[in-house]
Amino acid sequence: MTRENTLKSLFTGKSDAENANLALQLFFTVRRSERTTFEDKLVLSASRGVLENGAVTYQWGDSGPRVLIMHGWNGRATQLSGFIEPLLERGYTVLSLDAPGHGEAVGVRSNGIIFAESILALTEKVGPLNSVIAHSLGATATLVAMQRGLKIKRAVLIAPAALLEALLLFSRTMDLSEGATALFIELAFAETKVQPEEAVLSGMIANQDVDLLIMHDREDAEVPYAVSEDLAASYPRSTLKTTTGLGHRRIVRSPEIIQEALAFVLA
Repeated sequence: MTRENTLKSLFTGKSDAENANLALQLFFTVRRSERTTFEDKLVLSASRGVLENGAVTYQWGDSGPRVLIMHGWNGRATQLSGFIEPLLERGYTVLSLDAPGHGEAVGVRSNGIIFAESILALTEKVGPLNSVIAHSLGATATLVAMQRGLKIKRAVLIAPAALLEALLLFSRTMDLSEGATALFIELAFAETKVQPEEAVLSGMIANQDVDLLIMHDREDAEVPYAVSEDLAASYPRSTLKTTTGLGHRRIVRSPEIIQEALAFVLA
């Protein structure tokens, strides 16, 4: 039995309220991913710290403009490791973090608002950022952080996820009823304390002063490509880079994607 079918079976025979609460628990529970041997070496070479919310921070270099690389859901600080050395070679300081519940950070539950709060807390600790390169929920959190005061010149958003779309996709995958879905969304919004304009990506970008490069694969099975299409269409200072065949996770390891993202940040 696949994991999806196993999860679906948990919702059988329960009321809408029970299923909504179960969905909430599952949706915000992190499944940690393991670092590779190469990533272990990168971690050993970094300066490390811990934020008040438990996020673990990493820094490589200390003299150039700061670029944050931000992982996605179930990810880790070194998930976008292919960007680190090229940025260092060009004189940049590279920052990353394990968001609460991820990597070496404490906890088992997290969400995009916690990601965003971690980004803001990191900038308070180390100073302003020049740019951000972020994947999936990390890209969403970057937009939330900008909505809440983060100032950056450029952002590369790889397969950005929208909270409302993610909730609806999870609900459809688990075959929840309309009643359970509505309650699930209500509970999720209450737990994250998300603002209405932060539930969709276009609501967070309209008044920003930032250049965006949005990168998304048409065959992404986890975050619909249409999310990035809508975001790019809503913001004139954005460029949409479309790939095919890389999916949701391999896209961050693609040499072509890394090269184009770096060229954008370094321009």
